[in-house]
Amino acid sequence: MKFKENTDAIVNRLLILPLKRIFDKNRPAGIAAKAKAINPAWEPDDLIHDQEKAGLLNWMLTGLKRLLERGNFVNTAEGLAALDEMKLDANPIAGFLRDCTSFNTA
Repeated sequence: MKFKENTDAIVNRLLILPLKRIFDKNRPAGIAAKAKAINPAWEPDDLIHDQEKAGLLNWMLTGLKRLLERGNFVNTAEGLAALDEMKLDANPIAGFLRDCTSFNTA
């Protein structure tokens, strides 16, 4: 995502969720493999709907409670690094300073 702004207003409202895992339907792993072992016609969501609804709901409610107590989402280190990169891409001057200058702190 690219945009031009130097106030950080947009970037400060983002939460980056890097999704890098690739799932191969021909080689199921994890919950997908467990679902296929129980019933070869099942997809992962079929197993969750059949056996895990109550646990999933409790897990979501626990996360919601934590979020409400904290008052905000918490980003990961990887998400924060991606946001920093977006800030530099959105602000040409900051990007120039990063790429084309060095600072002498002595």
